[in-house]
Amino acid sequence: MTAMSMETAVHPQVITSRSITGKTVKSPDQQALGTVHNLILDMKSGRVAFLVISTGGILGIGEKFIPVPWESYSGMPDEDSVTVNVTRETLESAPNYDRDSWEGIHDLGWLARVYQYYGFRPYWEPATI
Repeated sequence: MTAMSMETAVHPQVITSRSITGKTVKSPDQQALGTVHNLILDMKSGRVAFLVISTGGILGIGEKFIPVPWESYSGMPDEDSVTVNVTRETLESAPNYDRDSWEGIHDLGWLARVYQYYGFRPYWEPATI
């Protein structure tokens, strides 16, 4: 008797960035948290590193941009919104930047702290045994 190898096919779920930006971001309990401002891509790995949530402000003044690790995203968007596994309280004290200050986005230490804030190991760091 020979052992059969069973492989499971994995089908990608693809979406354009245009179809997700501008959508309302909601918590798992459907509380509105902000809107999707942008996606931050890791050009080396070819993956989405962060979903950037825009909150507050009036006509862009006082607006905060909050990067949330892609691992917090919980599925395909519906017509009007996307859901992240984050509460409003967590988001309110999260690392963020304003419209004129994006320097943290190029600082690997800052990016790692963002991942750790949400309880994730940065995907670019090797797993520890």
